[in-house]
Amino acid sequence: GQTHNQVALLDEPEVAKILHDIWARRASAAHPLQLLNAAKQSEPYGALVKKFPSWESLLECEVSAMCHDLQHFESPPYHYDRASNRIGYKQMDGICYDVVYGYRTAFAYLNEQTRQNLRDPDSALKGAL
Repeated sequence: GQTHNQVALLDEPEVAKILHDIWARRASAAHPLQLLNAAKQSEPYGALVKKFPSWESLLECEVSAMCHDLQHFESPPYHYDRASNRIGYKQMDGICYDVVYGYRTAFAYLNEQTRQNLRDPDSALKGAL
């Protein structure tokens, strides 16, 4: 049968800052444990733990997932559509813009921002991060 996975969106500015910080350290992506330790020492991570002390283990798990997804953000290959300022993934014979691959999609947006391809970076990153 089908499963029901409960999901809660943590829409806090510190989360986007952590993603930006991990992206900035992407040269160390081959060492996700080092990346995780650096992220855990960051100010945004500390601020999140302060805001949500009972969620510390969940936060660490999610930041660990971010570090792992950074290594594979180009798999599966994504497609950036400049006209709609969105990232999509190939499905069947077309591109689907409603599919998200965890933090990989967020890093794909950060990659396009780094390459200065985003038509409207603020809008795209606000929706993606």
